[in-house]
Amino acid sequence: MPIFLKFKNVWMPLTVLALLIGYQNCGRVQFGAIPSSYHASLANAPVTDGNGSGYEGKPGTYYRTVPEHTCEGRPAVHGFLTVASATSVTLTSNKKNKCGVASGAVAVDQLQPSPFFGHLLGYHEGIYEFHEVAPDPASRQGLVEAWCVKLDSAQKGVEVVVRTSSVEGLVAANVYRGEAGPPAVRQEAAVPDVKRRIQEKTVYYDGAEFHLELDVNRPVAGRPGQFLGRLRGQLFGASLDEVVNCQTGGPLDGVRWPSKQITDLETRQYSLALNKSSIAFLSNFETGLDQLYTTDLLGVPPVRLNPALPPGSQVFDFRLTPDSSRAVYRANGNGPIELFSVEMNAANLVQLNAPLVGANQSVLGDYQISDDGLLVTYRDGSLDATDPEEWLFSVRIDGSQRSLLSPNVVMGDPYTLGNAMVPGGSRIAYVYSTSFFDTSIYVSDLDGRNASKLIPSPALPAGSALSINRPRFSPDGSRIYYDLTTPTMYVTSALDGTGTVLLGRAAIQKFSPDGQRALFYDWAQGGRALLAAPDGSRRADLPVLWGEHFTRDSSKIVYSPKNLVSGARELFVANVDGSGQRKISGDATVEGQVLEFLPRADSSGAYYWARRGVDGVNQLYFVSWDGRPAVRVEGASFVAQTLTDFRISPDGKNAFVRADRDGSGRKELIFVRLAETAASSSSRLIRIDTSFAAQTDVLESEFLPDSNRVLFRARQLGSGEINLFLWDFSLWSF
Repeated sequence: MPIFLKFKNVWMPLTVLALLIGYQNCGRVQFGAIPSSYHASLANAPVTDGNGSGYEGKPGTYYRTVPEHTCEGRPAVHGFLTVASATSVTLTSNKKNKCGVASGAVAVDQLQPSPFFGHLLGYHEGIYEFHEVAPDPASRQGLVEAWCVKLDSAQKGVEVVVRTSSVEGLVAANVYRGEAGPPAVRQEAAVPDVKRRIQEKTVYYDGAEFHLELDVNRPVAGRPGQFLGRLRGQLFGASLDEVVNCQTGGPLDGVRWPSKQITDLETRQYSLALNKSSIAFLSNFETGLDQLYTTDLLGVPPVRLNPALPPGSQVFDFRLTPDSSRAVYRANGNGPIELFSVEMNAANLVQLNAPLVGANQSVLGDYQISDDGLLVTYRDGSLDATDPEEWLFSVRIDGSQRSLLSPNVVMGDPYTLGNAMVPGGSRIAYVYSTSFFDTSIYVSDLDGRNASKLIPSPALPAGSALSINRPRFSPDGSRIYYDLTTPTMYVTSALDGTGTVLLGRAAIQKFSPDGQRALFYDWAQGGRALLAAPDGSRRADLPVLWGEHFTRDSSKIVYSPKNLVSGARELFVANVDGSGQRKISGDATVEGQVLEFLPRADSSGAYYWARRGVDGVNQLYFVSWDGRPAVRVEGASFVAQTLTDFRISPDGKNAFVRADRDGSGRKELIFVRLAETAASSSSRLIRIDTSFAAQTDVLESEFLPDSNRVLFRARQLGSGEINLFLWDFSLWSF
């Protein structure tokens, strides 16, 4: 296929004519930084077509079109930039749930102008094209899907514009070469019938003597939304081989990453429903203050669960029932903060708390839902308008059968403080105090009946005083753990008070999956760890820890103490009874310091990340329990300033970690495909991102039960909004 050049709107074969087309005032425009000449001429730039002389920036509207994008249920462009002058540019977004949301003024130094073609502006995550009238949002044909530029210090370089076509898998490319001058010159070459293919995160374009690769796994440092590419070919009578900076446009949003934006509403707290297909979340989208919504993983328009609230009112927090049939939330619709329950389809809203009689009384945030989802416990001060006493109540989820759990007293200022439900049961323990010197633990049924004061046996030391901290239960609900303030002590008892054991200045951290061992930190021993049975027997000491994980089969514990000589974190393993303690990570002077670690899903060994101090490379290792040295997981290494939140999928085949790779503070999700067997030491890294390229700071994330999908909440740096995204590994191929 021959390459054509365009001269005065006439296309000529390159073999016939290779002519430099001169034009004036091209300007010194650099991809990645807008020079002052662009700013100065933008307001007065002539309105001409992209091939006209004198073009350097056009006042008007630049549209970003993403196929199948909708707002308020109808097709719409994703957003548009309105250029009024060299210093006045605004962005308007058509969000899924609201059209025409003004995002305000855009910093012009963040715009990326097209140096030679002229009709494009890049802004953060998208490519915006100039149109005299708004384009058809439902049309894909002719949209710019890739745009690459390379300019040197003398403002000489190339530009590539790739557009969609009506033929599936084929696109059309235009290549420009020019220099700012003076005199300014530009050449243009058209490359029709270019084949496009996408493999992992690289987009390949192949035409007649034209090859462009765009690697979205390689973002350009400091230039949000740009990625490195490579342009090769025989163009303009010469061989080209250039590294270029690229952006991708709307047509590739749905195919370059197998991810989907779920919410578009500034998502705060969220909770995944039991069916793992719907989500409840808080957003301040409508009023500027949080309200409660629900949607599903397909991103259907959200439903607001709370009724319309008066100005200045909001939803503060929420919890879902175990079966996810209802949401319980706190809101201040009538002044004080009160407690409500509503079905997930917004039906059958009920108020759970009794009327609040004090001007400053509110339901507190430590309300709980029983394991069967039928009862809610909460604290408020509804029984006295003059004193801020806190009373503990239970109420059925439908608002009926409200019961006072706190003991009735004649004298004193009653406070019901920390409280906790027995796992899987129908009882609750709570700390009840009438004064600083009179604090007791009570255990009762959830409806307040069968209340009894916990009397430890054997008796506590003379002069002991209970802490107001919330008690804690063993996984089987047979034992309760609580604090003493005098002396400073951690204690465990059976629910009837018998079998009381003083555990020392230790605080419980976690239980093994089978509930048969508990891990404590003994602060009297400088934070040394203590392994024990739930009743405090069969104790075993471990070194000072930094994170710890039980294996899924509860046979071992993996932990990371600090080397007392070098100060480097190392990885150790011990049997769950404390025996067999040994180091399993490699030489820290070679591997570096251990950062994050998790046992393998089949409990056969552990994965851990270590960072070398000499070059900052983070490397994933696997080590088994059989005594063999740790092995590098090939392909799983990268440079990052910080690395945290290492997670392994339920099936043990996938993992991810959050990392700051450029020191900007922005966290990316790095997806790791783990080896099928523990004996293999190969893997593969993929950077998880949204359809908004490098423009997210991942805040939290979790695997879904199918192990192939990751739900994550991230801040979009272009708009500053926080939303939910779903990344589907099953749509990816290696």
